[in-house]
Amino acid sequence: MIAMRALLIGPENPHFAGHLRTLQTLPEVTAITVCCADSGDMALLQAAVASDTPKVLARFASVNEALAGGHYDFVLGCPRNDRALAVYEAVFAHKLPALAEKPLGRNAAEAEQICNMADAAGVTLGVCYQNRYNPVVRYAREFIAAGLLGRLMQVQTRYVTTNIAARDPNHWLFKRECVGGGVLQWLGCHHVDVARYVANDEIIHATGHVGTLNGHDISVEDTATISYRFASGAVGGLHCAHALAQSGGGLSARWGGCIGRRLKRRRPCTLRAFTPIGTPRRAEQSLLRWVNRQLMAVNMAKPLCVIFCVPLLMAASPRPAGGMPWLCKP
Repeated sequence: MIAMRALLIGPENPHFAGHLRTLQTLPEVTAITVCCADSGDMALLQAAVASDTPKVLARFASVNEALAGGHYDFVLGCPRNDRALAVYEAVFAHKLPALAEKPLGRNAAEAEQICNMADAAGVTLGVCYQNRYNPVVRYAREFIAAGLLGRLMQVQTRYVTTNIAARDPNHWLFKRECVGGGVLQWLGCHHVDVARYVANDEIIHATGHVGTLNGHDISVEDTATISYRFASGAVGGLHCAHALAQSGGGLSARWGGCIGRRLKRRRPCTLRAFTPIGTPRRAEQSLLRWVNRQLMAVNMAKPLCVIFCVPLLMAASPRPAGGMPWLCKP
């Protein structure tokens, strides 16, 4: 069995606790070090790491202290978006591979810079688009690849989740200077990625609209819609919003082909298809095996973020009057 030492960064991220639980469960991971992306977050770190975490052997107040104080096989990073550049610069300086929370940076330029740093260091960088490991998503991809829909014509995805009032309007997730974007960049990216993965095609053009309509003092969008075109000519769209009184039941997706059949993906079906631990385990195991040179980290490659998702999401962001629609890199 693989024996791996993990460094987990960023207790300020809502996904930190879930990543920690996954690492605790993975038999391949034998030791975990946790650290802050910013030294002022030590109280958050202590609160996030419960007493029943036997694999956690060390805690550090900063990334540099953690890198100097231990030896690791890989990093799982979920820093606040505005801290990501500095965090990954330090990680890659130590030649460590990383699995990074999406969307990797506040904008396409920052995300691409992080990828360039990984390339320069000669290390692997993966992005957490773990929905690709959902059995339903994989089945949909195989179904379309087999031609059972005929030529793919259109893709529709929708994700509506908890409204701002049910969350914390003061959280950094709703501050543009910290995160770069709102519901589209934080949640919509997953469903755009699923559409691309299932269609097995590249998006070459996109446009969209965003709005901040919840009445709270936030600086990012809480509702968004985008439309896009694949290289094959198929078209698609995504709507996402913070608009429910409680979480759950807001995800659906459809893929339509020229022979008129459709696939639907809704949350109840998806949950029944999960393993008890869920898809993050499979995604993170894939990275571990790549690090151990036993298996390529398929479906976790950096272009999912830089070449595709981030530029596409930026297409719906405000731009100067008369600006051209954002063209995604092929």
